[in-house]
Amino acid sequence: MQTTCRSYRSLVRLARGDQPGAVDDVEAGAAQSRAIRDPQDMVPALAFRAFCAARTGDLAVASASLEELIELIAALEQPERYGPPVVLIADVLVDLGRESDIGAFGVNHETPWERAALALIGGDVVRAADELSAIGARAFEAGSRLRAARMLREAKRNTEAGAQLAQALAFYRSVGASAAIREGEELLPAAS
Repeated sequence: MQTTCRSYRSLVRLARGDQPGAVDDVEAGAAQSRAIRDPQDMVPALAFRAFCAARTGDLAVASASLEELIELIAALEQPERYGPPVVLIADVLVDLGRESDIGAFGVNHETPWERAALALIGGDVVRAADELSAIGARAFEAGSRLRAARMLREAKRNTEAGAQLAQALAFYRSVGASAAIREGEELLPAAS
């Protein structure tokens, strides 16, 4: 349970700008998971570690965490059924330009989490956010909406970007996610 708590706290710390604290949490969680060698604990711990590493700019650790995950999943006797970690895995795969590696994770359309992950991989980030909204995963939804706003802005679709950004910022402001707010506000002039 400690690994799970550390993993989710790392997301809070990232959103609030505490990158060192987030890294400490995921590293401690991954170390504990490796020590007990339980895939139900290791898969999420490595997914959170990869996500945190990608968000803090440590792409080598993000990539290494994905490789460790791929090896672990290949060795499982039963397929992994994913919850929130699959969205983080998809996010990292997109960040690293490794979308085609989603197949190594055996992701299908069985759960809303998997549908959101596959939408992210396919570039339909608004659909991913809508999937996450439908299950009440507000923090994950906000992350996808922020990514959608960034992508739409790059495509010069500023009105649509503004709509996605407004939803993301509303959530981030409600929880005091200062770093995520700053990231979103950097998109404001071009998204409006």
